[in-house]
Amino acid sequence: MPLIAKAEARALTCDGEDQALTWRTDRTSFRICRSARHRCPPQHRIFVSNKIGFKRLFHALTVTALLTFAASGSAQSPSQESRRSKVMIVGISHLVAKQDLHNFDLGDPMSPKMQTQIADVMRHLVLFRPTKVTIEAEFSNQIIRQEYLDYLAGKFRLGPNENYQYGFRLAWLAHNKAIYPVDAQGFPFEFEKMQTFAKSHGQQSILDSANAENFAGFQKGMDAAIRTGDLLTILRFLNTPDALRENEGWYLVVDKIGAGAEYPGADLVSNWWARNLHIFANLLRSIDSPDDRVVMFIGQGHAAILRQFVKDSPDLELIDPGEYLK
Repeated sequence: MPLIAKAEARALTCDGEDQALTWRTDRTSFRICRSARHRCPPQHRIFVSNKIGFKRLFHALTVTALLTFAASGSAQSPSQESRRSKVMIVGISHLVAKQDLHNFDLGDPMSPKMQTQIADVMRHLVLFRPTKVTIEAEFSNQIIRQEYLDYLAGKFRLGPNENYQYGFRLAWLAHNKAIYPVDAQGFPFEFEKMQTFAKSHGQQSILDSANAENFAGFQKGMDAAIRTGDLLTILRFLNTPDALRENEGWYLVVDKIGAGAEYPGADLVSNWWARNLHIFANLLRSIDSPDDRVVMFIGQGHAAILRQFVKDSPDLELIDPGEYLK
């Protein structure tokens, strides 16, 4: 006889916070755990015909329990399934290198004031307990890898570049044995070519719109952060959703520039995305354990794209630096 109830069947209820079970029929009552306090929702009730005897019911329950145990033994635990390398992408404004389309002056990174503020930022970020720190230096750069080893040995003095002031200092503070450059070159950023095309084809308004609607808001927020004179405030702003979206949005507007078979806007944007895909590939090559906790220091213009790559990766978990820059 099937275990689905007929007209005369009565509900078997799952009671209490302990999922205690009580089965009742006209012939017998079978109870497990007396700590029941409330009834389970209807979808958790089991119906058994009152014509089924206790032995048959017990046999069915025993078989079900064994099958459940066997299945659970062969499956991974939720903690095992969810083990993914954690990646925190910290978008920055370059301290020395001023090769971006839009640059900002944060002051002398070697001044006593900035050195104190950089140390403060590192004290915040080290709470993430990074096992690896990646920097915006060419992936094949063996010199900077050796410089970090020399720094650990007390034979290298840090310069003003953010790779040293952010990357080396955090890696040292976290007791990391190596530094990981991840940048990729060879993808030309042909802004002048796109700008010339826009002017000569009546599309200057597209470029103006990108600057006015996207970068203007970013510029205003950045200027306000710089006026505070506080590096932590600046980094906090650079990594807000609005700042990331406004910077990335610029590319999605200028993508339209072009006509006929010419795509200077899309060419610039595709090269930018290609570079970031290669940076992401280098990040993946630097990770060799699901227990890795990686901090990436990268120019803020890269951050929104790379965060999306990390977020969509089945092997990585994106960590918001805002939680540590408070």
